[in-house]
Amino acid sequence: MIENHLADRMRAALADEPPLGFDPDEVADRANQLRRHRRSSLAAVGATGAVLTIAVTAVVMSGGGGGDSEVGTQVTTATTAPDAACPSLPPGGRPPLNFPGSAPIVARLDEAGPRLIVKHLPGVHVQPSETGMIAYDCPPNVGTLYRVTGSDQTVMLYLIHARAALDLANDRYAEDQSYRLAGEDTATDGARIRTYEYSGTEFSPALVVVRFGLDGMVTEAYLSGQMPLMAGRAELLALASDPELRF
Repeated sequence: MIENHLADRMRAALADEPPLGFDPDEVADRANQLRRHRRSSLAAVGATGAVLTIAVTAVVMSGGGGGDSEVGTQVTTATTAPDAACPSLPPGGRPPLNFPGSAPIVARLDEAGPRLIVKHLPGVHVQPSETGMIAYDCPPNVGTLYRVTGSDQTVMLYLIHARAALDLANDRYAEDQSYRLAGEDTATDGARIRTYEYSGTEFSPALVVVRFGLDGMVTEAYLSGQMPLMAGRAELLALASDPELRF
């Protein structure tokens, strides 16, 4: 499963500088937490499923260690992206959940993600993310996985903003021999675009488009599953280049 592959790769990346942050294992853990919160909330208040999903996701994304985290304690002001990772984070350590200003960013991207996938990947409809976007700090990054409806394929969106200029150093695939660089070019706005294909044999085929903006914003659109994949480079590039996938 691609989730297992991503988990292995991301755990390895956490030992590097700057640490990676988005971890599908954390997604799975928080999915279970979300389900528990939803069940208890249904018993307590009998609210509709849609309202509960929004409320429970907000609680989960607040980043507290227990189930009684207060959404109102989150900072909602934007900050400038740092030039380096947190120096206090030990090698291999998991970065802290959330970053200053992440609450409104997460809320906006949770709404935008499925809608933009449908917009840029014709015919691809995804199930709601079980956890919503998960935000980490050191450096600020946000990501989640979506399962494609009626298919075994998976779409991942991942955004990282570590620096205030072109940030090729945060290319998570450059040193991974399981991924082949299939193309690199420069967009009309100056952004660098790299396309990777999963060239290993252990997991499902995958196509990844990574956009490196001049402002330091790095956006990934990742599609994986049994061939034929439901979208190609052009569609994934359009998704990664959408101006809504920024923070």
